[in-house]
Amino acid sequence: MKVLLATDGSPNADMCVTTICEGPLDKDSIVHSIAIHDPIQSRLFPKRLDEERAENIVTLAVKRISDAHPECVVTGATLKGHPVTRILQVMESFEPDVLLMGAHARTSWRDDVLGKTSNEVLRRSSCSVVLVRADPNEKPKKAPRHLLCFDDTLVTLEAFSELERRIWPPESEFVVLHVLIDLFETGSNNPEIDAEFAQRRMVERKVLMEKSVEDQVTSLTRSLPGHKITGLVVPESFGGPVDTILNTAEEIEADLIVMGSHQRKGIDRFWLGSVSEAVAEHAHCSVEIIRPMLNTEVEEEK
Repeated sequence: MKVLLATDGSPNADMCVTTICEGPLDKDSIVHSIAIHDPIQSRLFPKRLDEERAENIVTLAVKRISDAHPECVVTGATLKGHPVTRILQVMESFEPDVLLMGAHARTSWRDDVLGKTSNEVLRRSSCSVVLVRADPNEKPKKAPRHLLCFDDTLVTLEAFSELERRIWPPESEFVVLHVLIDLFETGSNNPEIDAEFAQRRMVERKVLMEKSVEDQVTSLTRSLPGHKITGLVVPESFGGPVDTILNTAEEIEADLIVMGSHQRKGIDRFWLGSVSEAVAEHAHCSVEIIRPMLNTEVEEEK
């Protein structure tokens, strides 16, 4: 596996390094760590990452990861320029399987003006992206718990196939979640008939999705022996699928939310938005957005 780590010394970025150090890696894995110094931002905002600090951050990250995984190839580089542009350039040349970077909350007008590096990279990334959040509250160590969002599409199925090929920390727990969305409109102009029909269709769909989730749990259990894997079908809350996913993640105390990306563009993106990006923006925990190879193949065919 090829892992690209973009770090800036923030608590969330430091947690990225910890995540790599504590997680299992294939002995043939290559980890490349980068820190980017933007001269323009440094002049405008002195607290931004300067060149000397960027070099120190990369040196420390490489040492920590090398010590934790001596069998892997670990490299580092300090770059100069606009962070989003440089990360995407490295991504194109390095061709990583996954990018890890810290998730940053918008906390001031500076972030509104400059934009969020993590959000822009997530939107334009060609590979899977993990946005890591450090837990501000010290909690007792527990088995890592991952919430896997499932919508029974080819994108999600391909994403799950990617998950099955990975090495996960021992004792990791997985919860397969499907959000049951109300899609039914009858148009009979009779509220009682409409409500009865919609309720019946919702029950039928719930049964079908419970079976699909159960099948996915069975497949994951077969591919990831030794891990606790359960399924969950939850009706969409008033706030929509994003709120439902976020609320479920908090209820089960998830450490990571995993989603496939449909990579909607143009008018579809305008009307439908991006559930994965909204979840990544507001989640209390780390989020991974998987870019399945299926998407690349479809784009190439076009």
